[in-house]
Amino acid sequence: IAGEKLEVPQIGRRLGVSHVLEGSVQRAGDKVRITVQLIEAATDKHIWAENYDRNIEDVFAIQSEIAMAIANQLKVALTPKLQATLDERSTSNHEAYDLYLRALGQLSVWRGAAGFQDVIALLEPAVRLDPEFLQAKVALVEAYGRLYWFGDDPEGSFKAKAMAELRDIERRWPDRPEATQARGYYLYTVERDYTGALAEFQSLALRFPNDPQIAQFVAACLKRLERYREQLPAARRVVALDPESPSPLQEMVFALAYNGRGEEAIKLGADALARFPKDSSLRFYNAYFIHQVRGDRSGLIALGATAAIAEPEYAPAIARAKFLEGDVDGAVAVLKPTASTARGSQLVSILVAQSNYLRIAGRDALAQPYARRALQVARETLELGMPEPGIRAVRLAWAAAAAALTGDAASARTLQAQAMALAVSAPEQEEERADAIALADHWLGDDDAAWAIAAPLIDRPSRNTARSLLTDRAYWDAIFGESAAYRSYMANLEKTR
Repeated sequence: IAGEKLEVPQIGRRLGVSHVLEGSVQRAGDKVRITVQLIEAATDKHIWAENYDRNIEDVFAIQSEIAMAIANQLKVALTPKLQATLDERSTSNHEAYDLYLRALGQLSVWRGAAGFQDVIALLEPAVRLDPEFLQAKVALVEAYGRLYWFGDDPEGSFKAKAMAELRDIERRWPDRPEATQARGYYLYTVERDYTGALAEFQSLALRFPNDPQIAQFVAACLKRLERYREQLPAARRVVALDPESPSPLQEMVFALAYNGRGEEAIKLGADALARFPKDSSLRFYNAYFIHQVRGDRSGLIALGATAAIAEPEYAPAIARAKFLEGDVDGAVAVLKPTASTARGSQLVSILVAQSNYLRIAGRDALAQPYARRALQVARETLELGMPEPGIRAVRLAWAAAAAALTGDAASARTLQAQAMALAVSAPEQEEERADAIALADHWLGDDDAAWAIAAPLIDRPSRNTARSLLTDRAYWDAIFGESAAYRSYMANLEKTR
């Protein structure tokens, strides 16, 4: 609602609330004046107002006073437990609290790994200012874990930090709900144990049914577990709890798309983007689903001239769109900003994509430097340690693809075998491993093997690969075209078009 000139009744209807709290804060040195007024949304009637003049150190006490005053005005009976909760202070350090609030603002907009790096830059000093600041420490578990989840942690340092914070929280506050929340974050982002994480967040949702962050993780776990029918109502619940943030709307777009309601997903994405025009995630996924559902690549190609190409989450799809339009140099160039900041297997996958596009275009001499660098980075990453099987399988698979592109068939086959020997439970890791192994098979001259590993995954709603086989056919023909099974599949797919 920020930036929109809405009347109180409009705000009430939009948020689904009976009353709106309006206020302002003025600060002069160590003094603050907080002015608040409670308004009945339906009638725009002011039913209570008060000014609070305090020292800045008393700001947390003011919050409790205001909450109690509102409860009295609304004649809400508070249990002793809830009254005690209102009196709790997350921190007594206002500088730490300010940093924490700024971090929450960053978390409200999805910006991938870069966003969580910015969150860490705010939360770490907050915890240094107040080592007892439990909520900030919990948020750090998620932020550290996210960088590991994104693959932006080849040395495992962020994983170690997430584990250290979690252990500290569980040791010092074992019975607090924040310990359960931190454990859920760790299971989701580091272990990729989405079943375990779902159990933690669902237990929290029973205790805190109106917490949008908890509700959003319930929906996210269901998405990762491919329980899409359950994901849809869970995503709706998040939007109902937090209708004025872009992330819940994006989660709802995913839920609609993964339930086969692509046009609804596109419409919601467009509406959300109109409300949050600066949100890069909404902009990218709106263009992405238009491509997936309608076969229209223009939105993705237009993003090639924006900052979106610096995001590892977005750049590969933009590059593919450019390649399919015949702009091979553009496809390679779009990936360069991401390659300059990515690390580990994420960097290997980008370099492999650049080499792959050039090889398909018959420009082998230009492709080789990318492939050789990809193989070098892959080997260096593999030497860093022994992460859990899923991550190691992905690293080995991309190393195999890089080796195949360099022409080192023996190494490619060895790396493929090692990657396939590892157990992978997370769907996204299984898919990434299959993509890399299939690419290696193609450049080893075995399109039948490439199609055999890709085919079982093409009907997954989260991938939309069956549809993209038609919209992106020029690319897939280049990878699987020599496979009779692929050609037969495509013939049948064309008949049902």
